[in-house]
Amino acid sequence: MGQDLDSCSVEELMEVTTKIEKSLTIVRSRKAKLNEDQIVKLKAEIVGESDDLNERSKLRQMFEEQPMWMQSRSLASEKSAPSCSCGHMNLSDVETNLSIGFPQNRV
Repeated sequence: MGQDLDSCSVEELMEVTTKIEKSLTIVRSRKAKLNEDQIVKLKAEIVGESDDLNERSKLRQMFEEQPMWMQSRSLASEKSAPSCSCGHMNLSDVETNLSIGFPQNRV
């Protein structure tokens, strides 16, 4: 601990200095290794949290978007907008009545 050095010779002091420097080098390298490990761990956590945020964002967007059948449309746009790719039929042309049994107008 640096006490009672008055009785040491120059050679003994140089040997103590060398041992202290070696020990200090070992302590510094261990500290650097721990710091590197901590940085790697934190980077992995950041990547994981970033992936979680991206997944949450995708899920939120998925659930916030309404499917086409849930989106409300105005009657005017239904009459003017074609409902099939051929463009000959409007939504107002489709019969939506439900009846049970055979149709009454059989030819």
